[in-house]
Amino acid sequence: MATIRQKKAITNLVENGGNISKAMRDAGYTEATSHTPQKLTESVGAKKEIESFVSKMEKERDRLIVALVSKDLDQERYQTMIDGLDKLTKNIQLLNGGVTERQSLKIEFDEVFKNK
Repeated sequence: MATIRQKKAITNLVENGGNISKAMRDAGYTEATSHTPQKLTESVGAKKEIESFVSKMEKERDRLIVALVSKDLDQERYQTMIDGLDKLTKNIQLLNGGVTERQSLKIEFDEVFKNK
C-alpha cells in the first residue's frame, strides 16, 4: 500500500506535467531524496498507486473516445474533449514510463466499443 507521501507525489507528478523531482519535493520528500526518483518509482507502494491511477485514467479515456465518435458536438466542446483526451493519453504514457512526445498512438476503436 502506498504511503500518504507516495500518493501525493504521484498526484503531483500528474498535475505538474511529469517533473518527478518537483513532485517529490512538493509531497514532502527531502531535496536529496528528490534527486533519486527511482526511490519512489521503484517502490511497491508507488507502483500500485500508479497502476490504480492509470486504470482510472484509461477508463476515462475510453469514455471520452466513445463520446467523441458517438455524439454530435459543437466545435468548442469537441476541442475541449480532444484536449482532455490528449492530456489523459500523455499522462498514461508518463505514468507507465513511456515517452510522451513524438510517439504514434493507435487506438483500437473496436476494443473500446466492445467493452461498453
